[in-house]
This record gives sequence, structure tokens and C-alpha cells, in this order.
Amino acid sequence: MDTNLVPFTAEDYLDGIHALSVLPENETRRRFKPRASGLNDCARQQSYYMHNIPRTNKAEEDKGRRDHKVTAELGRMAEDLSVKAVTGITSPLISPEADGIAIRNRQVSLPDTACVTGHPDGEVHQFKRGETNEPTQYAEELFDDKRWGFEHKLFGRYSYLKLFKLGLFKGAPNIVSQVVLYGYYLGWDAVTIVALSQDASSMRGERTTSLRLHEKGKTVETRNRHAWATRDDLNPKVLVYNLPTLSSFYDGFIPSLTARAEALTTVEDPDAVVREADPGDSRPFPCNYCDWKDRCIAAGPGSVIIPVSPLQED
Repeated sequence: MDTNLVPFTAEDYLDGIHALSVLPENETRRRFKPRASGLNDCARQQSYYMHNIPRTNKAEEDKGRRDHKVTAELGRMAEDLSVKAVTGITSPLISPEADGIAIRNRQVSLPDTACVTGHPDGEVHQFKRGETNEPTQYAEELFDDKRWGFEHKLFGRYSYLKLFKLGLFKGAPNIVSQVVLYGYYLGWDAVTIVALSQDASSMRGERTTSLRLHEKGKTVETRNRHAWATRDDLNPKVLVYNLPTLSSFYDGFIPSLTARAEALTTVEDPDAVVREADPGDSRPFPCNYCDWKDRCIAAGPGSVIIPVSPLQED
């Protein structure tokens, strides 16, 4: 018997994930609207994606970037876990006659009139249990008549810490744009956002290191840079943000978000779009992680300007 034979390899595993997770209609196609979750990303990068331009910087492109599919599937599993975790929670926002809350209307489609695509993760509804103790009656509005959305994210170490250190609006502006757009088109008054960490142990480790540098750093700059670790509100596994006045952001954000999205839908030549990041910048993000970096550099800076979003990062 050949002792080199094995049941499967890491490549086989990634192929299996890819086969499970990719729907035929999402495999390769021209997209005519930008994604709500990425509207603040570089306009040229979004245009390449929407026009289904072949990626120039990913060797595994022919296999559908299988490693990313693992992360996507973990995100779906974590979302299901969060939905189960909150089911039955009692809140002051629900009617005294209700027995708890549950997440409903999961992964609904936005209306055709929306300027973006997306599948909102759900809405927080209150429910009453029936004779079998199972939820039988649901109400869309919570006790104060608010329609309350729900969005779930699974973050790696860098994104999770950035969210904690800078807060929701500066640490995760794409999430803010996403829930504002979802809420506007679905009639949400408020939203709850759950952010889970993929690696709580590294979060604890970095905090321990930063605490030491904060206490013993040789310069004021060093001590201030690590002051975040002294906060007592860091949960290494989950952060929950509630925006009870989500609808108050619509007037301020929707016009500019819509203008940006509509301009992206009219792009004919992605190479002509003005890039919103400098591939020659010494900072690794975002250009060093862009699937079209080589093509973008060869195309030059571009001339077609896409309106900016008020939530774009500097």
C-alpha cells in the first residue's frame, strides 16, 4: 500500500467549501448595482468587481478564492448562532404581554428601487409562545412602535480591534452605510449590530501587551497609543451596538450615499474611474489587498470622478 496516500488535503478541503458555498447565480456575473456593504470602498475597485473584471493579483482566482469562502461560511454559521442566542431574551422594549424577542425576516431582498444590493440579516420582533411553548405570534414593531433591524458581523483581529478602539462610525464606516441604506429602504427606525471576534485569545494577548506598554512606555506618545487597553468595556468576543435613532441619519447620509451608488452604476470603463487610494502608499491597506492592483497601476489615476461618501475613511 502506498503510504503517501491520505484521505484529503487542505486543497481538497477548500475545494469542498467552494462547492458548498457558491451559488451558480453568484459565481461570475456582471453586477449593475454596488453592494451596500462595500459602498465606501475605492470606487475603481468596486467598478472592477461590478464589471466582473478578472482579478490580476490572486493566483487562486480560477478556483473562486476558496480560502475566502471558509471565512464567509464561518460568518453564516456565527450569524445563526447569534440568532439562536438572542431568541427568548426579554427586553424593556417589548410589550408586557410578549414572551421575548426573536430575529425574523432574515436575508430579505431590498426593493428593486434600491440603489444598492444586499441581504439584511433580519429584524428584531417580539413574540408570544403558544400551548407547546413554541413562538407562535410575532409582532414587527417593538413596544415603542419602532421597526428594529438586525445586522451581524464576524471580524478578524484587526477589524475587531479597530472597531473597539475607534467606535462604530470611525472604526467600521461600511457597516454604518450598510445599515443606513437597509433601514431607509426597509423602513427601519432603529438597528442592533452584533460584531463577533474570530479570535478572542489574540485580543486578550494584544491587550496584555498594550497594558504593559501603556504603563511602562518610555514616551508619552507610546503610553497614549496604548491607552485603549485600560478601558474596561472590551469584551474580547462580542461587541453590540444599538442605534435607536437610526432614522435620524437618513436625511444626512442618504443623498450622498445614493449619489455615489448611482454614479457607480453608470460606469462604462472601470479603468477610467479615479482611484480613491494610492497604490504607491507605504500603508499596506487597501491597495496591497486589492485583487486588481496590477491592473489599476497600469491604467493610471483615471479621470471619471465618483461622488464621495461622508463615511469614507481618509
